[in-house]
Amino acid sequence: MTWSKFYRTDFIKSNKIRFVPGLIRAQDTVFFLNLINKTENVSHLPMALYHYRVNNGSICSGNKYIKNSEYAFGKLLEEYEKIIIDEGYGKEFKDAYYARIIQVLFWHFTHNCFNKNNPSSFSQKLKHYRSILHAEPYKSAIVDVDDSLLARREKWLVRSCRLHIMPIYVITLYLYRDIVRFRVKRSG
Repeated sequence: MTWSKFYRTDFIKSNKIRFVPGLIRAQDTVFFLNLINKTENVSHLPMALYHYRVNNGSICSGNKYIKNSEYAFGKLLEEYEKIIIDEGYGKEFKDAYYARIIQVLFWHFTHNCFNKNNPSSFSQKLKHYRSILHAEPYKSAIVDVDDSLLARREKWLVRSCRLHIMPIYVITLYLYRDIVRFRVKRSG
């Protein structure tokens, strides 16, 4: 998000806005939210001036294994909570926050619990994921999230949690991943 904007250096320095150390995903979003809370003037250019290239090996767009995802993603959600909840924003921001929590829950799935580089057994992975589901803020977000704000795979995740059918969700995602790999091999 920071890559698509121009900022006045003196504004950033005078407001002591910095990237939060230790965040491994969404650092730019946290930086931007901290910045936007302090500014009154924002301008917009309605044209594409930048083209983003996806690197499947990166943490942001890939599925790199993160052993301690609870700490890494918990730190991120703490930053969001400080910005959105503590600043007294209304329902729309809380809805966006819950949607982000569900996205982070999905990141636990892809970067840890069911990552191909996780050496745990399937039952250990499922037990670990269930422990995350029952922890806050995930537990509340699953109940209160506005499904219309979620991507299809995140909606299916929330429904699976609400219906207590996580193993079916996991198997479905494994099958989907294998189908995508097969199609890529056939077309390549």
